[in-house]
Amino acid sequence: MQSTALMLCISRMRRAAPFAASDGYKHDSDVNVIVDARILGTVSWQKVDAASADPLGGSEWALTYTPDSTGAASVTYTVSDADGTATCTASAEVLCDEDNTKGSFKLTGLQGGAYTLVESKAPDGYVIDKTPHAFTISAAHQTIVVGSIDNEKAVTALPLTGSAWTPRNVALLGLGLLGVSIVRFAMRHRRRR
Repeated sequence: MQSTALMLCISRMRRAAPFAASDGYKHDSDVNVIVDARILGTVSWQKVDAASADPLGGSEWALTYTPDSTGAASVTYTVSDADGTATCTASAEVLCDEDNTKGSFKLTGLQGGAYTLVESKAPDGYVIDKTPHAFTISAAHQTIVVGSIDNEKAVTALPLTGSAWTPRNVALLGLGLLGVSIVRFAMRHRRRR
């Protein structure tokens, strides 16, 4: 059998080096285009104060990715607020916030599948919000806007100043001394009569 040379075409339609078919095979002269059907998406959200809706910087998030029907294990990434003061290097565990505005987040190039977003570190002075925010990136939903996620200010108890002389204890002591004084006065007044 005589083999014919097959010319491979790539996305820019440049020719690759010809190669010969193995013995017993013939090359197909048709050009086959293989399309990369990966679905990539974008997600964005804002972190705001619950009372004033002012943007809050300094939060950190856990983004868990579960691939669609591939049987692959879930992967959890860390996302920190890029408030313009820090640099980020993406890795197997870290995704970089592409929005440098304080309290605003934007992630691009996310693969198709199911995601769950949960706050892992609240801004300083605020209570962490453990509410999961689920979304799915698919061919029909490639741009996801989670919206505003608010935080309540932390209410902390004021510490005692290191003394047992709290206002309540002082008032009780005063009432006790007043009671003792009244009893003594009554006893003295009886003796005189």
